[in-house]
Amino acid sequence: MKKWLLSLAVASAFYGAAAQANEPYSELKDQLEIFTGIIQTAARQSGDDEARLSDFRYTYVRDQGVIYRVRLGQSGWRFVAPDAPEPPMPPEAADMGEFARDLQLDVVVEQGLRTAHRILSKLSGEYSEEWFELSEKQRDLAWDIREQERELRDIEFRLRNTEDSEKAELTRERNEIKRQLDELRAEQSALREKSEALKQELKAEREKIRQQQIETRDKAIANAEQLLSKTLCDYGITLKALPQDEFVTFILEGADNSAGERRRDRVYVFAMDDIRECSGNDGAADLIEAAKPYYF
Repeated sequence: MKKWLLSLAVASAFYGAAAQANEPYSELKDQLEIFTGIIQTAARQSGDDEARLSDFRYTYVRDQGVIYRVRLGQSGWRFVAPDAPEPPMPPEAADMGEFARDLQLDVVVEQGLRTAHRILSKLSGEYSEEWFELSEKQRDLAWDIREQERELRDIEFRLRNTEDSEKAELTRERNEIKRQLDELRAEQSALREKSEALKQELKAEREKIRQQQIETRDKAIANAEQLLSKTLCDYGITLKALPQDEFVTFILEGADNSAGERRRDRVYVFAMDDIRECSGNDGAADLIEAAKPYYF
């Protein structure tokens, strides 16, 4: 019986050693699981959901160290563009002949252009209903002006090709149309000024919102940095199997997209030498500085 137990112990030791040989990083992996649990717990207790670190994933790169990919709670934010382009006014319908106008084809084309403009304006998401209504009014005025200009051309053509006895009435009609055109153009100019003023107000409001978003993002990143450095400073020693000359890298995914549509990650590279020498709050601050964070 004793010989059997001795043989079993020897076999267990042999297979344990073989398993260790096949899993050379098993000790490091165990330590990483412990450390990941610690930092996840710290993140859950950090408070603000919108600035919380989550979804910790890691891998080990030999001779380089451990790389964590982490999601920042607000990494899904969309920054308001400071200079979002104004949805363009649709092109004016081409002047059509009498036959096309009789069939009201010009009205159909105009309605199609208005619908396209309305869709583009809504999709842009950057302009208020008031701005859209002003754009529609400008569109109405432009339509009325085109109609009056067309009628004016018709009258002037008739004046050149009519009897003198009819010219007085046509001249009166022409002058009345010119008067109406002057009023319409003055109203159009006033609407343009009002629309431009509103556009500037909306631009200022977007810039204000954008600055608030940047401040919120910067605060979230500062809190994340404090959590990472403090946890590494207090518990990084648990990573005893990580070689002294390697690193612990944290990548905050999509932490910033204020520079464009492509979201950039924020990267921190902590040297194990610095982690093992770290102590206290001052040490945590020095640890972040030594990590030299950058966007990529």
